[in-house]
Amino acid sequence: MGKDKLVKNVNAADAARSASEITTALKNLFMILVMSVVAFAIAVLLGLAPNPLGKLGFLEQHSSLNKYDGTYNLFMGNVHGQTRHCYNCVFIENGQISSSESHIYNAIFDSFGNIVFNGPCPIGSPAVGIFEGKIGGFHPNEWEGTWTCDDGSSGGTESRWKISQSLT
Repeated sequence: MGKDKLVKNVNAADAARSASEITTALKNLFMILVMSVVAFAIAVLLGLAPNPLGKLGFLEQHSSLNKYDGTYNLFMGNVHGQTRHCYNCVFIENGQISSSESHIYNAIFDSFGNIVFNGPCPIGSPAVGIFEGKIGGFHPNEWEGTWTCDDGSSGGTESRWKISQSLT
């Protein structure tokens, strides 16, 4: 085999190896890009990042939550003789939920009408109550859902709650 032919074979092998390494690197970069886009989309849906697509109508921006702004009442079923109601005690402003009586904290509220929040465990234990629900009910701005406590306790079939807009 001549020297020129040997050099061509070595150069072809090096080129093939380089092409393979470049292809692998591009695949890795693509996977990193995909994972970054997915992580960002999750952050947008959880309200942890601004939504760049909201103006195009693909995902609503936080400002769209203003349609729920107002004062609300909180009702919980009778569990073990304990009933929890408060009137005009829940406030929604710009997608942020607060309560005058510390019934609601760590609230996550999205543009699809889903809500998750923490509060005192309704059965009176020192555990944290975990409340999950969605928009629905008889009034346009009313949420209903169920609760459990982080110690595993619940009120059985009475583990229900409702937040409805105050009509006054």
